[in-house]
Amino acid sequence: MRRPVITRLSAACVAAAAVTASANASANFFGVIESSNISNGDASDGEFTFINTTVLHSTCNVLTHTFVTHEMWYLTNPGASDWVEVGFRDGETAGVGCVSDLIFWADSRPNGGGYHEHYFSNSWTLGDWFAMQIASDGSCAWSVELGGLNLGASTANCPGTNRILEAGIQASNQGTGSVRGFLDGWEEQNTSEVWSGGWDGVSDPSGLFQSNPPNIEFLSSSETEETHNEPF
Repeated sequence: MRRPVITRLSAACVAAAAVTASANASANFFGVIESSNISNGDASDGEFTFINTTVLHSTCNVLTHTFVTHEMWYLTNPGASDWVEVGFRDGETAGVGCVSDLIFWADSRPNGGGYHEHYFSNSWTLGDWFAMQIASDGSCAWSVELGGLNLGASTANCPGTNRILEAGIQASNQGTGSVRGFLDGWEEQNTSEVWSGGWDGVSDPSGLFQSNPPNIEFLSSSETEETHNEPF
């Protein structure tokens, strides 16, 4: 069941801080809950979760280029070449300099222009719950929502036969940056546009992947806590 009380962002203050920036989205350090390599079925058309970020900080200046995120990923290809992600980021970006606690979403489409990041200047509050959703918007298109707002769509992102669902922390450096937050109420959408609770294959603790740091642990069957250089 979806959390009945969440914070909704105001549509009046949506503004893109940067439209897109292309770069190589190489792997960093992760602490995530993962539902891996799901065959077509319950998760074919989307994923959903609630996110609560209480700490988000990284150093980004002319000398130091690090970043941290608290976010959700939807891999439309199990080979991890095509995906959509949405959440919060602090620090270095793929091409627009440094950002401070901004909402963002990004996608990787090797056959649709490569990797792109999108940033928004909406104000949001640490410690509040927000809904995040990535869902099918027709053939080869995926809508991206956070806090009740549609942030955009990943187009020319044609899915393979399987999916990978992930949510948690990404960090560019294990020794720097700080993140603490929570995830709750995971859902997945099938091809009939029906949402169901949970992510296929995720249970305590088989669905966790962590670099130590970042770290992640189950607080209940439907809620996790994520940390990076912060205590549980």
